[in-house]
Amino acid sequence: MQLLSILIALPLALGYTTSPTATEPCLSEPEAANIARRWFSIFQTDSQGNGTGAALVDVTLAPEFQYTDEGATTFGDPTPLYTNRSAVYDSVSSSGYSGALVTDVNYDVLYVFSSCSVIGTRWQGNSKSAKADNVTVPIGTTIRYLGTDYLQVDLTTRLIYNATSSSDLLNYYKQLGDSSVLGG
Repeated sequence: MQLLSILIALPLALGYTTSPTATEPCLSEPEAANIARRWFSIFQTDSQGNGTGAALVDVTLAPEFQYTDEGATTFGDPTPLYTNRSAVYDSVSSSGYSGALVTDVNYDVLYVFSSCSVIGTRWQGNSKSAKADNVTVPIGTTIRYLGTDYLQVDLTTRLIYNATSSSDLLNYYKQLGDSSVLGG
């Protein structure tokens, strides 16, 4: 009997803690997809490798935004790559944002799934190799790699306050022939 009481109470308790309020409804699927597309657009570049998405930073990211990249760029360091939206803006609005390794960066959102305030997305990054010291493939070589991002959204503001990315950056560096990462 006690087990039955727990089983009845558990869904009610879980529903209470995860349900949206009347003023803060969960994200709809189209809204989640739109937020994800804006997120990736922040990091796109032009044919010179300059960021083109800086104007989207303030309408996409919360001021206290944090971003952790669990790909090869951090080499296992759990420290956030960006600790606020100003740092993202400074990064993507500067020239040579893409590290001078690639140009024409854009992202395809392959699919999006969401659960109230969390968005998961599978994406494909597309770019072209640039002239750089460690890049050994011809300039303009097509580079394609995949990743998955986990975005946490403030339901009141609809802004992303936390993002975690995991991608196959080793494949990215391999396609570039980047000798500094691959050791040869």
